[in-house]
Amino acid sequence: MRRSLLKTVGLTLGITTMLAFSQSVNAETVSYKIKKGDTLYSIAKKFHTTVAELKKINQLHSDVIYAGKLIYISKDASYDPFKVNVRLKPKAGYTFDHEEPGRYILQYKKNGNYFARIEILDANSKISDVKKNSINYLLSTGKVTEYPTNQGLPLYKNAYFFLHAHNKKIQQNIVVKKVDGKLVRFTIHFENKEGSEGITPNLIEMLQSIKF
Repeated sequence: MRRSLLKTVGLTLGITTMLAFSQSVNAETVSYKIKKGDTLYSIAKKFHTTVAELKKINQLHSDVIYAGKLIYISKDASYDPFKVNVRLKPKAGYTFDHEEPGRYILQYKKNGNYFARIEILDANSKISDVKKNSINYLLSTGKVTEYPTNQGLPLYKNAYFFLHAHNKKIQQNIVVKKVDGKLVRFTIHFENKEGSEGITPNLIEMLQSIKF
């Protein structure tokens, strides 16, 4: 009886673990049916992710996969940053344009020094590298300061980081965060004078409304 009880408990725990894994996978991933000739490397490349990430999500202990089986890919990894279409309705007096694949610009018509750039980053970008790159960019403006992301405007909340730099003429903010599963870098450029108070908030408000 004891052996039977242990067997039942073990089976129950196993089923519970499987169900938990299944629910977690279904909630956070998309599935792909493996085709003949597919490898973990080719699938990772197709979905802009890594072999290590695929193995982690699918609890694989080797690189062997079989045609006809399903493999799960993180929703955050299943997009091509150069093909993501960003939608934003600019207010009167502003323009919104597609500069190049993966990059958009929101600009104030009357003064080109007021603009915000939106960049769609690869889902597997290392945040530390993105941050270093962002700091290097801002250094041309002035000393870089990092601010907390758990306060202030919604655009800055839940961001990976919020950086700021300024000099006598201009100010710039860089915010990196996930929006609807996409990793996005916002660069906000504005003049360092009182008049900015009537323009910059409009830029930020519009950025908070982007859709894909």
